[in-house]
Parts: sequence; structure tokens; C-alpha cells
Amino acid sequence: MLNFFKKLLTPVLIVFGIGLIVIFSFSGGQVGKYISLNIFEIKSFEDKIPDEVLLKAESDINKITPFMVNDDMRFDSVIAGDNKISYYYTVFNEQEENLTNISYQSDFSSNIIKKACISSEMETFRDYGVIMEYNYFDVEGSLVYDFDVDLLECN
Repeated sequence: MLNFFKKLLTPVLIVFGIGLIVIFSFSGGQVGKYISLNIFEIKSFEDKIPDEVLLKAESDINKITPFMVNDDMRFDSVIAGDNKISYYYTVFNEQEENLTNISYQSDFSSNIIKKACISSEMETFRDYGVIMEYNYFDVEGSLVYDFDVDLLECN
């Protein structure tokens, strides 16, 4: 009699178990969606980051700019939108001279790219493949050096 119940219950338990897996998988996806939509304020799942997220970052950063990064560089502002965030700096003295040197430019941009690719603060930007544009101007407003970081290349 016990064998009869084992044979009868085994398929039922397998179907029940598969049903639970499907339910938990669906609800887990819904929980992840809820967290993304409500906690991180991401409004949809698209290939590019919602402009509201970039505009909030722009607003938050521009509240604290301009400020001196060091004696030779001032962080002036950012402009964001359309899956891109552009950083604007003014360089002085030695930094201005350095940024006109091609080998220095390579090391300088490589260092910033490495930091952007590992920074926990950039994780959401990396997930959406945000383009980060860096622009360095002299005190007269002439462009000294610029480069882009495609955060999709970090992964």
C-alpha cells in the first residue's frame, strides 16, 4: 500500500515542485522589477538609461560645482541626456601644458577609464552603457583635450 502512494505522489510532487519553481521565478522577477522601478527609480527596462536618471545626476552634481579638483584643475559642470553625460573642466598652469602632450593624454584618459569601469558609483551607468564625455578647457575657454568613455566596453 505504501508503494502505491509513493508511485501516486511522486508525479504529483514533481508537478507541484515545478509549479513552485515557476511561481517563485515569476515572483522573483517581479520583485527585481519592483526594486528597479521603485527603489532605484528606474522607470523602464530599455537599452538606454532613462533621461530622468541622467538629469537627476546632472542636477545633483551641478549643485556642488564648480570646485577645485586640485591646484591645476576646476570641475565646472555636467550636461546629461540621451544616454550621455558630459563633464566640463577648466585646466590651469602645468595641467594645461600636460594635456597638450599626446603621451600624457593617453595615460590621463586610461586612468579615468579604469576608474569609471570599476567604480561602484558608475554601476548603473555601466549597466546601461552610458557614454561619458570629458572636456578640458583652458582659462580662455578653448578646448585643450576631450575624450569619451563608452561604459559598455567595461564589461
